[in-house]
Amino acid sequence: NLLGAPIGTMTLLTINELIRAAGVQSNLQAIVSGLLLYVFIVLQSAIVALRGSEKFKLALPSWLKLRN
Repeated sequence: NLLGAPIGTMTLLTINELIRAAGVQSNLQAIVSGLLLYVFIVLQSAIVALRGSEKFKLALPSWLKLRN
């Protein structure tokens, strides 16, 4: 995905900078980063799976609407 790769890279860099700024020990930074990525992937999967469901309605701005 041409758009997803740069966004994913920037997200990973931002997570790493936030972890470093929070003062997490260097030997735990990879673990914390991996856990955060796992949480975000699970959340994204849940949102995509429930997107068409009546139980789950996500209010998005019109410029950010997901196209089918």
